[in-house]
Amino acid sequence: MKELNTTQYHKSPTISKPIFIVGLPRTGTTFLQRLLSLDPANTSPKTWELMDPVPRLKEDLEKDAKKRIKFCQTNIDMLLSLIPHFEDVHEMGSEIAEECTVLMVSQFNARKIPVEETSFSHRHCFHVCQKGR
Repeated sequence: MKELNTTQYHKSPTISKPIFIVGLPRTGTTFLQRLLSLDPANTSPKTWELMDPVPRLKEDLEKDAKKRIKFCQTNIDMLLSLIPHFEDVHEMGSEIAEECTVLMVSQFNARKIPVEETSFSHRHCFHVCQKGR
């Protein structure tokens, strides 16, 4: 935690009335969260902030943000190359508001992959990537 105290995030205003959006998959929670994030009185983390939450270049936070945005977009592009139709169901981008499940996925060292929505060849590809065979 000492590392985070030196960043701009530590200087952010206190959150006085947080909004929690809870719901089952495919019920509009992402849409509601992104709609609320458009209001200047609200804020919501961007995908790049959730996928790579800790700044590395503390002396130049703007340059650091650009590098983390590029890293995030590269990962999204790779996922979409494997599952091109996924974006038809869930819009993705490094600079759009995203649900905090993205943060939990990286923290628990797991991958959130919609296996039920992929074809056999994609499942096989993921198996090869995960198991190396």
